[in-house]
Amino acid sequence: MTPVRRFSDSQVIKNRVICHCNLDETISMIKEKLSEYQMERFRGVFGRILEVEKLKFSGHLVNHLLFKVCVGNEMVFDLNGSIVKFTEREFEIITGLRCGELPTLEGRAGHSRIYDTYFRGKKTVDFLTLKRVFKNANFMDDDDRLKLAVLFFLEGVVLKRENTSPVPKEHMDMVEDFDIFKSYPWGTLSYRLTVESLRSACDKLLEPSHIYTLLGFPLAFMIWGYETIPSLALTYGEKSKEIKTPWILNWTVTRNPEHNSLEEFFSRQEYEVVGMLKHTIVGDKTPPDDGAEEDGAAALSQETSGSDKKRKYDKVVGGACKRATRAKVPSSTSQQQSSPAAPRVVPDEGSSLKDRLSSLEGQMTTVLAKVDCMVPSTSPRVVPEEGSSVEVILSRLEGQMTTLLTKVDLMMSLSWGQSQPDVQDVNLGGDAMDTSTNIPGDATPIDERVSRCPLKAEMLSWPRDSNLTLEWISNLREMFDWSTRNLTPSEFPTVFPRRLFDRLISAATRILKQEVNCVRIDPYKLDASAVVVVGDLHGQLHDLFFLLNNAGFPSQDQIFIFNGDFVDKGAWGLETLLFLLALKVFMPQKVYLNRGNHETEDCTSRYGFKNEVLAKYGGNQGQTAYDRCIKCFNALPLASIVFGRVYIAHGGLFRSVKSKSLKSPLSIGCLDDLLTISRTKVSDPQITDILWSDPTMRDGIFPNDERNVGLLWGPNCTEMFLKQNNLKLIIRSHEGPEARVGRPGFAGMDKGFTIDHEVESGKLITVFSAPDYPQFQTTEHRFKNKGAFAVLKLPNFDNPDFHSFEAVSRPKVIVRKWNQQEEWQLVKV
Repeated sequence: MTPVRRFSDSQVIKNRVICHCNLDETISMIKEKLSEYQMERFRGVFGRILEVEKLKFSGHLVNHLLFKVCVGNEMVFDLNGSIVKFTEREFEIITGLRCGELPTLEGRAGHSRIYDTYFRGKKTVDFLTLKRVFKNANFMDDDDRLKLAVLFFLEGVVLKRENTSPVPKEHMDMVEDFDIFKSYPWGTLSYRLTVESLRSACDKLLEPSHIYTLLGFPLAFMIWGYETIPSLALTYGEKSKEIKTPWILNWTVTRNPEHNSLEEFFSRQEYEVVGMLKHTIVGDKTPPDDGAEEDGAAALSQETSGSDKKRKYDKVVGGACKRATRAKVPSSTSQQQSSPAAPRVVPDEGSSLKDRLSSLEGQMTTVLAKVDCMVPSTSPRVVPEEGSSVEVILSRLEGQMTTLLTKVDLMMSLSWGQSQPDVQDVNLGGDAMDTSTNIPGDATPIDERVSRCPLKAEMLSWPRDSNLTLEWISNLREMFDWSTRNLTPSEFPTVFPRRLFDRLISAATRILKQEVNCVRIDPYKLDASAVVVVGDLHGQLHDLFFLLNNAGFPSQDQIFIFNGDFVDKGAWGLETLLFLLALKVFMPQKVYLNRGNHETEDCTSRYGFKNEVLAKYGGNQGQTAYDRCIKCFNALPLASIVFGRVYIAHGGLFRSVKSKSLKSPLSIGCLDDLLTISRTKVSDPQITDILWSDPTMRDGIFPNDERNVGLLWGPNCTEMFLKQNNLKLIIRSHEGPEARVGRPGFAGMDKGFTIDHEVESGKLITVFSAPDYPQFQTTEHRFKNKGAFAVLKLPNFDNPDFHSFEAVSRPKVIVRKWNQQEEWQLVKV
């Protein structure tokens, strides 16, 4: 039944609503107190919430929303006939604050160094006292400044109470250990405090005073209102086009809607109400299709009750049908007659869970029959058994959904060629390649070829808890190895659908965004005895697999640093990138990814990766997949420091931040400079230097005229950088065998590594991990170089062992001219 409104529209009163959280003031004070390095550490605790733009609280909007509340203690609202709920999960999405089960804090308040140092002698510490100490105290060290900033933000924004409310000593104790602090579900605590404040306000809406104060984080509730009523947002809010997480970062609200304007909006306008990601629908309406939006698939695991399961599967079936409708049918099948439309069976309100699931299964069977007309199946459809249990029906539905969504993704990828302009010379690697046109394709139906795969697609379904396992990683490796040898590029979605791509790249991007520009890695603290450094890979997936077999996979005892250039100039850049991102998600503390110059929009547009993604996912899906790859690239750190002794970056050294341009006097930068730059601004001089620069045998620092970007630096600069930063070794990549031709004084890259500078303080070495490079080139002559990786070991991790290896056998890729046809053909060597 639909919940009943507590208040009628005629009862709405012009109340004065006060938000106790002063977000702008708090953020300004923290930014003023913290250095850039400390800000990066702060973001590791609370994400990037300090980057919120000016966000003005709208008390009138909150007031009008509260008059739409229904009976009960839940935050359930009747908006234009749609019954929606402000849930904890939505609060988590909007704010980015961790939610979950609240553990007990008993026993944690007995000892707090922060309290003893800065609040000794005070029986209680309220927020005003905390604010005064943070603003005026002489901190013992920078760590204390950062810890008090975190505590100040927690109490002043996330858990905003009355100014005189005490700050729990447990919180002062927890801030001493950021790992413990980050693991605590502060979002749940904040949500409950916010909702409690909103409920209290609801009880006072009709009181004569017409004034009430909200505590907690009511800005999240305001954003929820704008997200739930899009036309309201268009009228009063400002939302950037770029999607960010958390969503509160996406908003700039500088206008405060007036009571009379809102009253007119809600009373006269027929406004649309939409569900957000993982939106909880309390009424009878079905949520809109999430498509392939970030984290949308996770909604399947949120609801567990019987009626919720009905809605869960109905949502997926409905979404898949919409995607199937949008997909264009390839011309070879467009003339086939589809199954006649069947009326949708809606279970009675009093139907049992089993009856509802059986109804859904019937609808799913009808949808699959229609899809089979466009993408035929070779395997027989499972006939439901009479008397099946709920668990058996659920299992069949899950299998049907996997099949349906895979087929829809395939249909959409196959339709790409129908709407694209004629393309003549498709140039995957940026160089001319074999353009043979008489390579026959495999005439076997796609469905039958996919059925030969030793692994089933459901074995790579995204885990409900988003925690990847070693078995999942192994399955992914086996699937990619098989698909690169047996499928054409456009058939890639049959083994790795877009929805799986979205989940993986979203999870990896979130992790990468939390890392600083230059990641410091202490193997002792991570219980590791070895660090493996890998150079350029350039989409040579099978050589990467061999390297991992040779070096050993990332493990509790072994850390991996992949030093950029994962893509371009090779046929399997997408698979290579996805596999590395999977390793990062699987073991984020044991796998590190540095950005290379080919992890940029400019290079990937010219050297093949963009064309590869478009060929594999097709059309609009391919473009959005490529765009998400670029956003992931922008999140990649620039460099790594191992044990405080080894600096690792793709190109190498960089100019000082004092050298604003090539026209300014050049000087070598230091590690502190990396704390002051934004790594998303690829055109900044320091960023281009780190990605593009090369060493030279001539002392000094010069513009890199050969590449027209980056720097050349000599042995004296290597010595200066090592000495100033107390380092012993620099490891870079970036130069393959062709780049070393005509470079006086430098050894060739035939072994996959070179020692470039040996100076008093240490060494500079180059590591290149793509053997027999490049895969695509204009001439028949090949360098036949080996690839290599470096291993840093105990006790100081600054004396590398080098391991060279030959190229392994890989499928041959023929790139040919095409006209609304397949871009590639794969032929076994």
